[in-house]
Amino acid sequence: MGDLNTQLDDNLFNDKLAKKVVRYLVVFQLGALLLGLIFTFTKLTTVALFLAFITLVAMLGALYWTYIRYKSYPIVQEKMKLQKKANEVQGQIKENTEHIQQARQKREDLRHEEQTEMQAALVATQNKYIWDGMNASRIETATIPGIGPAMKQRLILHGYKTAASITSQVTTVEGFGPAKSQAVIDWRNRVNAGLNASKPVTLTPEHVKIIRDKYEDLHTSNTAVENKHLGNKVFLEQTLSKMQPRLRELAPIKFEMYLRKALTTGGRAAWLVGGVLIITQICLGTSSTVGAIVASIPTSTLTPTASLTPTSTFTLTLTFTPTSTNTPSLTYTPTITDTPTITLTPSRTFTETSTSTPTRTSTPTYAPTQTLFPTSTISLPIGGSTLIPTQPSQGGCCKVCGSNSQPCGNSCISLKYTCNKAPGCACK
Repeated sequence: MGDLNTQLDDNLFNDKLAKKVVRYLVVFQLGALLLGLIFTFTKLTTVALFLAFITLVAMLGALYWTYIRYKSYPIVQEKMKLQKKANEVQGQIKENTEHIQQARQKREDLRHEEQTEMQAALVATQNKYIWDGMNASRIETATIPGIGPAMKQRLILHGYKTAASITSQVTTVEGFGPAKSQAVIDWRNRVNAGLNASKPVTLTPEHVKIIRDKYEDLHTSNTAVENKHLGNKVFLEQTLSKMQPRLRELAPIKFEMYLRKALTTGGRAAWLVGGVLIITQICLGTSSTVGAIVASIPTSTLTPTASLTPTSTFTLTLTFTPTSTNTPSLTYTPTITDTPTITLTPSRTFTETSTSTPTRTSTPTYAPTQTLFPTSTISLPIGGSTLIPTQPSQGGCCKVCGSNSQPCGNSCISLKYTCNKAPGCACK
């Protein structure tokens, strides 16, 4: 173990060429970062992006070269071959274990199949025994109450020769009514019951031997397969156990450890150098990408332009507009009409009497009136509305009397009458 550690420290983990390459890569990355920032601030974003791509390729190429160099060491190749072989052995062990489990499951299945076949063979033997017995019980030698030789011969002519051939269709035979048919069927049932009582309950030794020999061969073949895989598994486990000590010795050999030693002597410094490489690559790529995005954004230029913008102004105007409105009105004018009537009074003398009967008649008269209303209008230029407040005039004439009437209060009366009302709105 000590010789191995010394070999690792002297050769694998002390690769001067790898350390030199990593050192140059760090310097190249830092220089590229500085140039990238300069190109970005001077708006040479295309050059900065190209430089970021070159540094990324350089870093990935250096990482790949380091891995190839790591694999070229004999001790690393030994570990890789041994690990590959150990993985193959473990896979074979798993495969043989599955075959062993399948063989054991098959053994249980064979036992169940053997029992099932034994039972099926016994049922088949019993059914054959009953069937043979039913065919051996012939009608002509049977003792059936109420059925003589002539009736038996008639059954034989219709195909009913044995107990096995008797069915419910026996009633179709001439001369076999319900009683005789039932007697024949009862005889068949007695024969069947007797055979069921005397049927064999076990298989013959010869039959049992045939079945067991069949499954014994299957068990032997399955056991051979199981033993084969058991032997392979034991051998593979022994082989793997021999590899384990060497694999444990070579466990410290990892590419991660080799890379850390290539960066520095190891420890925190290795992580620091690795972090510097990653951070510089990220910063270079980010700065160049952001610069390219900013450069691709179009700049806005302020250009003074004169434009005519229509505006709407709300102007409130107050306009007084006199309007003339013709308002038709319906006026009821009472008139008194003198109507002379002649009354015939039966008497010895005829006296002509003139009677004046005043009658009040309402005659509707339409008189147009004209009223002047001052209005105030509010005009709005855009979307405005006109408001016309109206006020009724004072002192107007509400009724104009005709040539045959005179004003009386708020109405007109006939010239024959005297007005007793106060002056109103009626006029002449």
